[in-house]
Amino acid sequence: MNKATGPGRRQKRIAAAIDSAAPPPPAGDDAAAPPTSSWQALRSAEQRYRMLFDESPVMYLTTRNVEGTPIIEDCNKAFLDTLGYGRADVAGRPLTDFYTADSCAKVRDGGYRRALEGRFDVEERQLVAHDGTVIEVAARGKPENDAQGRVVGTLATFSNITK
Repeated sequence: MNKATGPGRRQKRIAAAIDSAAPPPPAGDDAAAPPTSSWQALRSAEQRYRMLFDESPVMYLTTRNVEGTPIIEDCNKAFLDTLGYGRADVAGRPLTDFYTADSCAKVRDGGYRRALEGRFDVEERQLVAHDGTVIEVAARGKPENDAQGRVVGTLATFSNITK
């Protein structure tokens, strides 16, 4: 798959877990029958989630919290297309790598902490595209929790409000 449409690490881990836990295919005449198990339904739902994530008309990304720094875990095509990057150029990098100096200061001044705490509504930020173009955005962020309820990062959207 190409960089702009390939699945993120989280989705690959989910798919691998599903595939490894699936029962072996039936032997004999039933071997050619299409799978109708709950595993196939789960795999189909995961593929639909990925399509909805990637095709969202707003920029969407997930971060993981690494010592107070928002590291981009995954992002959708709108984010990549707007900024002019491929997925491999973005994943694993600090979100602040794509911010202006003023927006970076807002992160350091508690913006990311507020998102992790669920106290980040809508705030203006400036993203910097690959070609240097500054893109004014309305950013929203909320905490992302793991299976045990611990905050591990954020879910964020960016709406282009450049005039």
